[in-house]
Amino acid sequence: MLIGGKQSIPHSVRDIADATAAFSAYFGTDKHFENQQALEDCINECYKPQRIITIGLSETGKSTTLDTLIDDTICSVVKNQSPITRWQYSPKVSIEHEWIENRYYPALSLINIEFWDTQGIEKPEITTHLHQIISETDIRLVILKADNIYAETVWSFLQELDPALYAHTILVITHIDGISYSQLQTLKEELRTYSKNTLGVQLALYSLTFGKKPATDAEALRSYVQELLIKAPRDNKKITYLLSKTEALLTEQGNVLNELEKLSRMDANFLTTIDKEIDQIQRQFEDTQHIRLEAYSDYIHESIKRLAKKSARQLGRILSIRRAATLHKLSPFVSIWFYNLIRNGIKERQAVFHKDFIITCQDHWEQVRPRIKTQWQYDIGDFPSDKLQESLNFYNRRMSWEIPRILSDYGIKPCLAQFYKERQSVMKGIIYLFLSLIICGSIFGSLGESDTGVIFILASFAVWIIASMCMNWMQYSFAKRVQNAALDIKPYMMSSLRSPLYEAVTSSISDYRKLYTDIRVQIIKGTEHIAPLIRKRDHLSFKLRAQQQIQNR
Repeated sequence: MLIGGKQSIPHSVRDIADATAAFSAYFGTDKHFENQQALEDCINECYKPQRIITIGLSETGKSTTLDTLIDDTICSVVKNQSPITRWQYSPKVSIEHEWIENRYYPALSLINIEFWDTQGIEKPEITTHLHQIISETDIRLVILKADNIYAETVWSFLQELDPALYAHTILVITHIDGISYSQLQTLKEELRTYSKNTLGVQLALYSLTFGKKPATDAEALRSYVQELLIKAPRDNKKITYLLSKTEALLTEQGNVLNELEKLSRMDANFLTTIDKEIDQIQRQFEDTQHIRLEAYSDYIHESIKRLAKKSARQLGRILSIRRAATLHKLSPFVSIWFYNLIRNGIKERQAVFHKDFIITCQDHWEQVRPRIKTQWQYDIGDFPSDKLQESLNFYNRRMSWEIPRILSDYGIKPCLAQFYKERQSVMKGIIYLFLSLIICGSIFGSLGESDTGVIFILASFAVWIIASMCMNWMQYSFAKRVQNAALDIKPYMMSSLRSPLYEAVTSSISDYRKLYTDIRVQIIKGTEHIAPLIRKRDHLSFKLRAQQQIQNR
């Protein structure tokens, strides 16, 4: 059974590359190595199946020769419909061309090997395709029929190849059934001489016979191909390339370990100094909390005045049947308007505070960053404003939820509902009286009592005019009552908002302080795990240098 693929890379080299790629996981998911993917891609590239391709005229036994290599019947039972048929053990990532047909066969010999079976080279398109892929093959089997060993098309193609490919190119003479042993030896000697004269190198040469008789050089050919499969990759730059990528990742991992080692020797007093500076920032914003409370309370006080005027206007200027019928629907509408007004106003004022807070933290960060770089030779990076802004937005949403709750506890919404309900009852009573007077006037007029009817009609209009005047007085009276109530709500709002505002300030400072806590976590992590990681990395470096010395010999 032929063995290729991973066996073509020495186990010692593969083990170092695999161990280095896996070593990155010890640093945690938060560490990204730029050379990680490059090494993994290189490992996959070096572990690609090795390719054996047949070249020759039609009906020379190309497919049967491939079958002979693994002592199985695979290629010869399928008629090639495409210029090149690629036989694989299972689907693998490989070069793709529309003129290459992929076929799969579960032969153990194909686990790490690919057979590329071609159509006759006498076809011009076959020659074109072969020139595109020939450099990507590992072993090239040139099939020559015994009665046509000097096929001009085949030898012309071989002369066009890069001479470096001749080392792994094998001549195979087929259909030698009717040739005696002495004639075969003479034929081989002539072919070796022709190869030397034509190509400048004497290619390896074997002969095969097909059918019931055992192949003449089948076992020798199989052994030679196996030898080339093992040696071929070591003649190219695969191992050197793999070692260089391994070294690049090991170097990057070593740099990270050096930084972690420096972090493990950090001065704890320096972090304490930073904590004290953050405490000072917290006191600075706590001292301005009273000003913020005043601003929020003043805004709510002014909003309640606007609420009073808007609520009064909903009653209308004159007595209206339509207004009296729909007055109970105004309370939810006015309440929603008022709460949205408060929420948006507080949100705008919170945004101003958040902007000042982020600017203050950013200025402190820019002051601390060079000191950390000097003290620990560690760069904490740019200020993570997006991360802090996300936390501030959360506290802003909490505040926008808290204020409507406080206003609801104060009783503004029930007060509005009660006011509209009482006014609706009064307005309905006046409208009933107005309509009753008109009806009575109409009845007396129809009975011939015109004077009495006119008096009732005039009385109804007098009631309507007086009621409308009273409504305007009620609007003014209600607005004054709400404005007087707004004076009482100001200290209540300051008392109720003090706790949420203080919590928002301390939580924001805590989030900023946590940015430095992450550095402490790295210190603790480095202290606990740095020593074994350094030892493991040094061990891998020692093994890598040993393999590099072996390759340089």
